[in-house]
Amino acid sequence: MKKLLIIITINTLMTFIGFSQVPAHTFTTGTDIPKDGNWTNTSAVFDTTNAYFLTYDMFSYVASVPGAGAPQEILWGINQGQGAYLRIFMPPGIGQINMGVNAYALAGSQCIKTAVIGEYDINATPPTGATGTETWQWGCGSFSKAITRTYDITQEAYLMYGFYNEDNLYSGGFSPNDLSFTFVVTDSVEFWTWARGIQNTAPTCTLITPTDNQIFTQGDVVTVSANVTDDLGLDSVVFYIDGAPLATFTAAPYSYDIQTDVNTPTGDYTFYAIAYDNGGLQTQSNTVTATLNAAGTSNVSENDFNGLKIFPNPVVDQFTLSTTENIAGLELYDLNGKVVFKETNLTSNTINVSYLPQGIYFLKINFNDSIKTIKLVKT
Repeated sequence: MKKLLIIITINTLMTFIGFSQVPAHTFTTGTDIPKDGNWTNTSAVFDTTNAYFLTYDMFSYVASVPGAGAPQEILWGINQGQGAYLRIFMPPGIGQINMGVNAYALAGSQCIKTAVIGEYDINATPPTGATGTETWQWGCGSFSKAITRTYDITQEAYLMYGFYNEDNLYSGGFSPNDLSFTFVVTDSVEFWTWARGIQNTAPTCTLITPTDNQIFTQGDVVTVSANVTDDLGLDSVVFYIDGAPLATFTAAPYSYDIQTDVNTPTGDYTFYAIAYDNGGLQTQSNTVTATLNAAGTSNVSENDFNGLKIFPNPVVDQFTLSTTENIAGLELYDLNGKVVFKETNLTSNTINVSYLPQGIYFLKINFNDSIKTIKLVKT
């Protein structure tokens, strides 16, 4: 009696959570998805110029539309005890399918059983029916299923999904009158390689301006520009100044102007760019060094100005000011011009910057009769 009680309890639980058994059976009918029969990278379904894909890395596809006689309508008409299949194409890089079913044969209280039959190599012979060992779930009225891929994502494959009409006695049988899919790209490298029919290669990225060892004067416009190409399509191009991000572009032209003035720190600056493509590859450009001289004066060391010394620079946690002049105040700016530190009553010449992220900063030092701005590198 105890064993019988346990079996009854388990069966009751399985029914409650929606799982149940279905006998082995032969599929009466079925449909290939996409229905256009074109299971290659030329299928209109997997159009990589589609705006929805470019925004969400997903493809939306409707396999059937409601209404009697509609050209895409799937009219299986499986009766009680009969089963049907969907054979869904899975291109490389597609890791998940979200399926929505709205069947005119199912009222709110009527249900159909569904299950993943399996995933198979694209050239494998499809199974002709269900074995009865699958995990079947009820789907009632309008319902949705999210199916995660288990087969090798680098290969073309297909998913067999089964429907079984256990107790729906609708006179016309069950048909998934309105059936929609979303194919989700989870491995962009594999998908783009398949979609374009080529092996993805890294983008080319060359910094055009400034040129190496080019000299500018305070007040000049420094134009940072790059020539970038890629076989799949570019995701973004990022310019860097002294190792810190300067500007990001997602479309050509890849050019950024820096307007210098008398407050822009003089000295040497390094520039480079990194290009990222839609396939996940990246390329760093050549690195160039440009020099900014003071307007109307000879260039001086930015760490030694009229007896002023700042050390260390680059700085990790804190730096020290050494000068024979009185300092009236300090202001520290980031590359966006935001004040990140300000002091008008300096009590110590050692300044703590450990809380700041790595990057380029400008230190503005106010003396009684002059102002000096120095580039500070935080590492």
